Amino acid sequence: MREVMVLDSTRNGAVVGSRIQVAESELTRLIGLMGRKFLDPGAGLLLRPCSSIHTCWMRMPIDVLHLDRQMQVLAIDIALKPWRVGSIRLRTRMVLELPAGTVARLGIGLGDQLAIEDMAARPATTPCVAGT
Repeated sequence: MREVMVLDSTRNGAVVGSRIQVAESELTRLIGLMGRKFLDPGAGLLLRPCSSIHTCWMRMPIDVLHLDRQMQVLAIDIALKPWRVGSIRLRTRMVLELPAGTVARLGIGLGDQLAIEDMAARPATTPCVAGT
């Protein structure tokens, strides 16, 4: 899976997740976060296309953002526990799964505009070596 950074444009480009994996195939969307014991801060999973999720076979609660085609936040599920079904919204086109507590910590709200920055497209940084 490719990895992206998700930013909250509504909150001056605050980083929502710096290591967000993108699940775009049927298999990666099906597997999702099943079996993981935890998500590190900054990690997450963007499922697209996707209109709703479940947390069957998961071992941790997650915060869930339901997004439209333009990545505007339509609905939020806070600390959705394992073995639950997330809210269903007709305009949802993708879902962002984050560690529980992320939404509250960042103050993400309904209507916030998110954006994706592709990590592969970022220029590589060269470390500065003293004496060169």
